[in-house]
Amino acid sequence: MKTAPSKNVLFLVVDSLMSHAIDQGIKEGRLPALSFLIQHGQYHKELVSSFPTMSITIDSTLLTGTYTDRHRVPGLIWYDRDEGRVINYGTGFREIIRDGINRTLQDLVSHLNQKHLNPETPTLYEELARLGIRSGSINGMVYMGKHGP
Repeated sequence: MKTAPSKNVLFLVVDSLMSHAIDQGIKEGRLPALSFLIQHGQYHKELVSSFPTMSITIDSTLLTGTYTDRHRVPGLIWYDRDEGRVINYGTGFREIIRDGINRTLQDLVSHLNQKHLNPETPTLYEELARLGIRSGSINGMVYMGKHGP
């Protein structure tokens, strides 16, 4: 029995860009790369974001298929009762300086994936690894998978 050749999947999330802006940019010829990807793939514009609409939370929802009550990353800034402190993944320069650059970077780069994201809620990367499929993330802050950075 012959199996169909596998296809690579590129899942592109364009944060904070509305479909009407993409459509207008394509119409004006200003987005050739996105135009190419749309012509050779799928373009879904009738989507509704999870809440709250902050990248860290949305990425956690997209990559786990669950909402904040399950993946446990409730926002870009939130209070952690266990640690007795505010977790801030970087809401602004003043807050980063106030909270400390090292603390903010440690929360964003390490704690987000290793402590804050619920280890009982597998990510897409973990599910793909379980199936023997390689995957990766470029510029995504939520990357929890079988192999870390």
